[in-house]
Amino acid sequence: MNALAAARGVLPAWLPYVSLVALPLGLAAGWLLARLLTPFAYRRVLAARDAHWTERARLAWPARKWTGLANLTISAVLGALLAHLGGPFSLLGPAATGLLGGGTALIGMTLGSWPVAKRLQGGRAGSAGRFLESAISM
Repeated sequence: MNALAAARGVLPAWLPYVSLVALPLGLAAGWLLARLLTPFAYRRVLAARDAHWTERARLAWPARKWTGLANLTISAVLGALLAHLGGPFSLLGPAATGLLGGGTALIGMTLGSWPVAKRLQGGRAGSAGRFLESAISM
């Protein structure tokens, strides 16, 4: 019997499932960060409701650029942090836990930014599922 098998015998039965906690944690953290940061990024566009569409598009371009960059960066950072939940005693290794946690954080951030898109585009934004589908298919 090797050292890992001996250690597994004395650890609690729920310990291998800790790495699966990365999925809801990534989704919740991504959603919360997007709900907090997206209205801040689009504050100038939201304030210019009565402006011509070209002016609103000019104001929206930097916000779209920074929001897209923040989605990728924050998802990668959350994935790296969540990777610490994986290990030799869990179902998923650190790499798989980080990738899945970062992926669910990206989904959470997309869903968290949907209310701002709904305010900007009105009925054209569609449902949250449709918004997520359009973001994934880019």
